[in-house]
Amino acid sequence: MQRLLIAAGGIAFFLLGVFAWIGAFNKDAFIERGPWGDFFGGVANPILTFFTFVCVLGTLYLQHKELGLSRTELARSAEALERQNASTAEQKKQNIFFQMLSLHNQLIESIDLHHAQNKTLIAKGRDCFSRFYTRLSDNYKKEIAKGMYSDEECIRRAYHTFWNKHQLELGHYFRFLFRMVIFTDKEFSNDDYYMGILRAQISDQELLLLFYNALTPQGAAFKPLIERWALFDNLPAMRLLSHSDEHKVLFAQTAYSTEQAYQFRCEEPSA
Repeated sequence: MQRLLIAAGGIAFFLLGVFAWIGAFNKDAFIERGPWGDFFGGVANPILTFFTFVCVLGTLYLQHKELGLSRTELARSAEALERQNASTAEQKKQNIFFQMLSLHNQLIESIDLHHAQNKTLIAKGRDCFSRFYTRLSDNYKKEIAKGMYSDEECIRRAYHTFWNKHQLELGHYFRFLFRMVIFTDKEFSNDDYYMGILRAQISDQELLLLFYNALTPQGAAFKPLIERWALFDNLPAMRLLSHSDEHKVLFAQTAYSTEQAYQFRCEEPSA
């Protein structure tokens, strides 16, 4: 289009130059050709007007095309920005998860047990959970020996006695673990990868304590999450307070199998 306009302009200037040269050296001939000039002007004017109109249309078309390209580029930029924002949000969630995981381990390392009389250090960090579970087991055996209550009631009574003694050491541990599971369930609801990382961080003794904690009023809110995400997938069942399967049935089977838990989540009705 630009080349066409330049060519038309060149021809016009050339013709003007020819007429100017004729008029300068032969005025009579120039005057005699006046009617031809009028005729030529009358014919050329609408043609040039039409040509100008076509050029305007061409210019509008080019502008429309450029605007279309601009809109396409803006749409691509918006999509790229949206992907970048999504990636940033995902990275932020991942950072929060691993920060919480680090804090969880710090909480465990801060737990310690001291001798009741001389206050000497008995155990620290994860080593405390083995002693915690031994004390819970002793409480359970005492309740069973009484022969006065059902097995589930013996569990609740034994844990109640245990909790009254060790709430100071374990209260913050269970509260934070519960909040971390809730966060992972909410932010990574379709991805078992992060919950799998969390499961791998929980030791056998922690799982055993969590098992009985979730059967009491103190930890009842934890039970649905355990069953939803198979937090007991690595539970050492042979070390439960009852060596038979009578305690395992207190949780749904999904609590012990990541495959069944995944199928259960897939079958859940959408909110």
